[in-house]
Amino acid sequence: MKYLLSMSVTQAELKRILSLSKLDASEDELAAFNQDLNSVLALFENIHHIDTNDTHAMTSPVQTHKALRADIPIKENNISNFKHFAPEFEDEHFIVPKVID
Repeated sequence: MKYLLSMSVTQAELKRILSLSKLDASEDELAAFNQDLNSVLALFENIHHIDTNDTHAMTSPVQTHKALRADIPIKENNISNFKHFAPEFEDEHFIVPKVID
């Protein structure tokens, strides 16, 4: 895909963005913001020109293998392992505070 990129922001556009954002800046700050923003946009424009035709999509830059366990249902009762974490426990039930009236 080819995109025509002309990434830069004028000071008038930046003033409009600041106005919409309910922000204010002095003329010196505005000039500095404008220069910084245009520098970042220029970096994006440079990145756009990188040839990625032979690059494969990936979900993570780190190749990892997930340690999966078998999805086998068990009938083990783990209440005895966890009941000491509960503030209240009675008749094999966890007692929790009422959250809705």
